[in-house]
Amino acid sequence: MPHTMRNRLCKQFGIPPQIGALLVLLLENEFVPEHTCGDKLGQGVHLAGRVLRLRPVLRTLSIEIHCTRGVGYWLDEQAKRYIKGENYESVLGGANARHSVF
Repeated sequence: MPHTMRNRLCKQFGIPPQIGALLVLLLENEFVPEHTCGDKLGQGVHLAGRVLRLRPVLRTLSIEIHCTRGVGYWLDEQAKRYIKGENYESVLGGANARHSVF
């Protein structure tokens, strides 16, 4: 399942698979700490560098990747729902809002 989601997100946002893998981690976890991402993203991965590459892509959607020292990186729940393309009017704003990002 994660590879399917990663492939869809990579295609949608025009990002490489390595950055797509980070986006999937952000969507599936409450927090992504620097010290635990090596297992899921590969040994020797510099998480801050990948976040740096992903931030401009998400900023085009007015989405911020949050960070707190000692905790890690995360997306708020509204951003997660928006990226996943879930149906919800309240996040997009009113009756004229689109129901899906995709």
